[in-house]
This record gives sequence, structure tokens and C-alpha cells, in this order.
Amino acid sequence: MKLAITMVVLNLLSISSSSPDFGFDNSVLKMKPWPIENCSVVPDDVKCKTEVQRNCEICDDNNICKLNIVLSFPKDDSYILNLDRVYETVNRTIGDRSFEYEIKKMDDQCKAEVGLGNIIDITEWCPHVLIGLPCDYALAGVARISKYLGNYGAPLLSPSAFTYDFTNEKVNMLQEFYHLVNIGQADYRTFAEFLRLIFSKYKWKKIALMYEKSDFSEVGGENACYLVMSTIIHTEFEGFNYESGDLLQLNYSSSSGYNTFLKEKVGVNYGIILTCASHTNIRKIMIEAARIGMMDRKEYLFFNFALYNNAIYPETPWYDPDDTESNNDLAQKGFESLLTLYPYREAEFKNVELQKFRGSFYLRDIEESLLMYVDTIEENIQNKKSLKGCDIIQSFRGKVYPSTGNSTVTLNCNVQRLSTFALVAQTKGRSKIIGTYSIVNKSIGWWDPDDYIFPEDDPPCGFDLSKCPTYDTVNVLLISLICVILVALFIVGGVFYRHYRFKSEVYSQAWKVSYDDIVFLSKDRRSSIHSITTMKEIDEMSLAGDKQLFATIGYYKSIRVAIKKLPDIKINPNHQQLIELKAMKDLSNDNLVKFYGACIECPNNCLLIEYCQKGSLQDILENPEYNLDWTFRMSLIMDVARGMHYLHGSPIKSHGALKSSNCLVDSRFVLKISDFGLHFLRGNDKNDDADINSYQYWKKYLWTAPELLRMVNPPPAGTQKGDIYSFAIIMQEVIMREGVFYVKDSTLEPKEIVEIVRKGPDDNNKTLRPTVSSENVNEQVDEITSLIEKCWSEDPHDRPDFNILKSKLRQMNQKYV
Repeated sequence: MKLAITMVVLNLLSISSSSPDFGFDNSVLKMKPWPIENCSVVPDDVKCKTEVQRNCEICDDNNICKLNIVLSFPKDDSYILNLDRVYETVNRTIGDRSFEYEIKKMDDQCKAEVGLGNIIDITEWCPHVLIGLPCDYALAGVARISKYLGNYGAPLLSPSAFTYDFTNEKVNMLQEFYHLVNIGQADYRTFAEFLRLIFSKYKWKKIALMYEKSDFSEVGGENACYLVMSTIIHTEFEGFNYESGDLLQLNYSSSSGYNTFLKEKVGVNYGIILTCASHTNIRKIMIEAARIGMMDRKEYLFFNFALYNNAIYPETPWYDPDDTESNNDLAQKGFESLLTLYPYREAEFKNVELQKFRGSFYLRDIEESLLMYVDTIEENIQNKKSLKGCDIIQSFRGKVYPSTGNSTVTLNCNVQRLSTFALVAQTKGRSKIIGTYSIVNKSIGWWDPDDYIFPEDDPPCGFDLSKCPTYDTVNVLLISLICVILVALFIVGGVFYRHYRFKSEVYSQAWKVSYDDIVFLSKDRRSSIHSITTMKEIDEMSLAGDKQLFATIGYYKSIRVAIKKLPDIKINPNHQQLIELKAMKDLSNDNLVKFYGACIECPNNCLLIEYCQKGSLQDILENPEYNLDWTFRMSLIMDVARGMHYLHGSPIKSHGALKSSNCLVDSRFVLKISDFGLHFLRGNDKNDDADINSYQYWKKYLWTAPELLRMVNPPPAGTQKGDIYSFAIIMQEVIMREGVFYVKDSTLEPKEIVEIVRKGPDDNNKTLRPTVSSENVNEQVDEITSLIEKCWSEDPHDRPDFNILKSKLRQMNQKYV
């Protein structure tokens, strides 16, 4: 309630002609405020004309009225305003009316050609009102032709229309976006105007742009942040000296990339940096800025544009409970030099936290504008007023519509919804509004920065102090030289010590196992066995092989282990192989099979690894007694991803033989990956091609990436991108439970499948891949199917790494917890 009252007060301050100017010069803005009443700016002779008229009246001669409503949104549920979510809201909102209505749902896929094509296809259906097209590229084409649709044009109610083109003058039919109604409470031009007034006050003339161009695509579509920056530069900031910063195009789109961009592009030349990035990315940027010292002397100031508030904790956006304490400290320090521009409602932090999902305010914009539209139609039917689309648009100019609760929809004479924007700072670690800007009269309605520091646009010293004057140069150089020598000696000493220690650990051979220390559970072993047991225990497992193998079970230092026999040859590991054995011994991860050691006493060569009671993932998938629900399947997939993420970051680097038979399951149903590394020991049984025409021989290649199949001598350890492909095949196995490389309605043998995959795309640029569908599970698999398809892309460079995969899978898994 307190926030609502504050909002009303701030709006009143913005509208009042006697409100203080706080030292801002509104004359610098290029566009004057639009009036909100007496909309005489629209000439009478161009109010309602159309080049094409057709029989699309809402009411027929018998006064039976039917309203045709088009919803055009992307169906993909990664968008906040997706088709199904909006349809549910619209159906609920319209309620009982004196007229009939029909709704057509159209998936515009956030693409211009699809959105325009959909509307053209239903022209004869006579749409009376269009709602949607949240992506600006898709919106533009449809907005241009809306004047030719329905009954003398169809009003287009858009919750986005962010780009500056959509806020240009549209007061007559000769202007391209005449039927477009901006019903949302955010637009890029207003962001630019707010910022321009601040720049004018502090006399800033140069800026650095830094943006992830596709951030906020879930609200504004592809290239949302690129369009923000384009609007700023082409409206209020023409003539400014700026450094362009498309991070993706410049290959700076990562934490290390942010660090490099800040050092090399921003450097000591720009003190004011404009960013457009999601909460996750802006936090990474501010961490890197604090890390290199940009906040040490308050010489830099960042402005971030945010279409909605997606911080985990809106009042303390710098804090991430899953990050380290040091990173949180850096983030808090960085956020002290960050000002965020929000639509005002996204700065009402308590309300933001209470949202069912972040960004839901845009859904409320649709609800309120739809009520305004249908109430207008109903009123005009009852009062026998014009129902022409162009007349409805004209009636919206300067309209004030009391909506639900304390909300009011007010449109100016350019049919743009009036709204207020907030500038949010961090003071003592908490978010605080220090300024507001109103679209009503294009002025600052509130400004209270207190003791917040606004630096110069040219840093006096720079983050590295390279621009600061130095004194007593000789002494400084001498001290610096001594420090450099001491540091160098320390580093060299440290390097030598680490090298000695590492070499000592390598040659200590902690991995080496004496055959006499292994206790086999077998009746025909040494007599010492009988002091433990007289049984012979053999478990069926899938160890390092291409078919089911029998692994002998035993004990080593009181630990139950699986024992894999190796060829009876003399083994003398060289230096590099000793390093690999040490690395294998040092690996420790819940989703990797633990390597206890190796015995290389010929003829008793063997490997000792962690014992996994349940056998392999392949065993479990092929056993109908196991009822795997969706949560369990996702858990198995997540275990593989965690294990491979750790393995790819370890000295082992890659697996090379990832498959379901090499994924073992322990007694707690935790999946653990096996058969990685030590290829100089395992190699002899992998290269066995004695039965080259057998089913089993070709089956083992069904998990192999096409680029590896094409190699005459592929690397034994494979490649990381090849592992991603194998992981995709495993995900398909887990989802379908139809065996490896299941292709629906196909009778292809493994050899045929391998040959087709090796050849690559056919004449129609189609590649052979397994079938993934929801026929075997009671869940929607569209989202994970898309991920699988990326993982088995023909081009290895298109496959994501396990860091990305782990994050994506965790997000999917949370939906089922």
C-alpha cells in the first residue's frame, strides 16, 4: 500500500506544472510531450480513411455482433508472453459480453516473416483486433498492414512496441503505424530521454556501450538489447562520442571477455558505461569491474537498462546464495557504482517478489488494455456508435480508463500509455529509488541521490592509475624494481617447489597396487581367502567394454572393489603415463567411478575401481522391472552431466567412449561414469576387430560422433565435442527406453546406421538421428528435445559444453521437483 501511494505521489509530481526541475534542462530533448486531452492534433480529414474496404462489420443487419480477436505470440514457453499463457489470460478477462467473440491463436515464432504471413493468411476472416507480437521485428510488418484489416482497420494492442519507431507520430492514416496502440509501460525512447536529462545535468559527452544484444529476448525478442542501444544512439544521443560494445559480436561474451572489454575498450578513456544485460550478466560484469579496481576511486559509473526485474532478491540484487563469498563481496562493491533504469513497477521490490513469475506485469498490461477495448466495443454497440477500427483508435486518443484495483490506463494523443520510470541505486547494500521520469510531460518527477557520487565522463586516473601524476620517479622505479625481483624470486621458487613436489608425487606411485593385497571372493584363490568367505561372487557389470562383462568382485584395504582384468603383458609406464595414473588417482567426484589403483605385476595385471551394485544404466533401461518416472530419468541425465562436466575440467579432458554401458549405478541409484582415461592400458581390448561383421562390433559405434567416425585413426580419448554427441544419444536412450539409437518405424541394423551417420547429411541436408518423443513418458519433452538436437548437431562447434548443459538441465529439473 505504501508503494502504491508513493507511485501516485510521484505521478502527481510529474504532472504538476509547478513541480521542481531539480536542475534538469528539458529543452535538450528532441521530442516534445504529447498532450493527454483535447487531441486536436489529429486533422479531421485524415481521421478515418482506408484504401481497402470490405464487408467486415462487427454487427450485421440484425444487430447480431461478433468480435474476431487475433492473438499473435510465440508458442515457445521461454518467452514471458507466450501464446498459451496469454490465451488463458484473454479468455478469463473477456468474460460474459453482449456480443459473441472468437479467438484465433497464432504462433509468430518471434519472426517477422512468420508473423506477417500468419496475418495475411487470415485476412478474409476479418480480424477486428490484434493483440500481441511482443518481438519488435515481427511487430513492424503487421503494424504496417493493420490499417487494411477488418472493419476499416484493426487496432493492434501491443504490450511491447519498445523501439523508437513505434513511438513516432502516428496521428493519421498516412503514417505507417496509425493503428498501433502502445499498451505497455516501457519503451526504449523513454529510457533514452531519462538518460539524456541526466547526461545534460552532469555535462557528460562521451560514453561506452556494453551489451549482450540478445539479453531480455524473453520479453523483447531477438536483439532486444541491440535495439535499446540503437534507439539511444539514433534519438537523444546523436553526436556523442561513444565506444560500441556488442559483446557477442566482439567475442567478449563471458566473464573473462567482460574483463578484457573493460580493460581494453573502456579502459581509462570512458567513465560512463551504458549496459543492457540480464541480472545474471550484469552481475558478472560488475564483479569483473570491481575485480580490476574500477570502483576503488569512484571514477566509473554504470547505467543498466532492464525491461523487467529478474534479480533473485530485488532489494539486494548483488547477492547470489549459490556464489562464493568473495564473488558476493565483489558484486556488492560493483553494484555501488551501478544505476539501473526500470519501468517504475519493476522497482516496487516487494511486489516484484510476490509475482507468480518475473515479468508478469506485461501480462497485466494485456489484461487491462483488453478490458478497455472490449468495454469500448460494448459501449459503442449499446449507444450505436461507430465500430470502425479507425474510429476506435481515434476514441483511444487521450482516453482515461479506470482498470482493476488502483490502476488506471491513460493514453496520450499518440495512443501511447503513460508511465513512469525509476532510477535505482544501491546504498548500503540495498536498492533505493533515487529518481523518476514521467512520460506525461517528459520531465524528472523525483530526484534525491543524496550523497551518491556522479563522476566525470573522463576518469582522472583510470582503474590502473596510468593517468595519475607520479612523484620521485627514481625512487618509485627503484622500489618497483626491487619488488619485481622479490616477486620473481618468490614465483620462481614456488614454481620449482611445486615442480619438485609434483614430480615426487608422480614417482611415489600411490596408485600402484600389490597383487598380494587384493582379496578375491573366489574358492580357487589362495588359502587366505577362506578366512573371509568361501563363496565365489561374480557381478554382471558394464566395465570399459562394448557388451555385458562379468567383473570379479574383491576387497582391497577393506574396500569392496570391482576388478577388471588387463592383458597379460609387461607394463612399464613412461613419465607421461605415470602423470596420467596420478591424475586418475586424484579424481574425486560423486558421478565418476573411483579409481583405486592398478596392479601391473604380469600376469596379474588388473584395474581396481569402485564397485557399483546395480550394474549399468543400459541394464536398468532394458530391465522392465524398473519403473522410471520423469523425475528419476532427469536425475540420471543430471548425474551424467555433472560427471562429464567435472571430467572435462580435469587433466583427463575427455572420455572417448561415453555410452550407457559405461554409466554405472550404485546401490543408492547414483549414476557414475566409468571407462575413462588410461587408454594405454585399456587400448588392446578396444581395438579388437576379430568379429568385424558382428552386431556387437557395430553397436558400440552408435554413440560415436560423425566427425570421429570419419577419422581413420580417431584419438583414443575422443574429443570433448564428441562426448557431447554421445551424451545426446544417452539422453535419448533414457527418455525413450527403446535401446540405443532407436529410430521409429525403422529396421536399420547398427552397421547401416553407423555408415549413414558417417556419410553426414543427405541430398536434402537431413541427418540420421534417433527418435525423441513423449510416447513413452507422460511428460512434455519439447524443451529437452531441443537441447538434445543441439547436442548431436552435425557441426561440433554448434554443440554446447557441459557447463551450459548442466545449467539448462538444472532449470528443467526444477520444474519437476
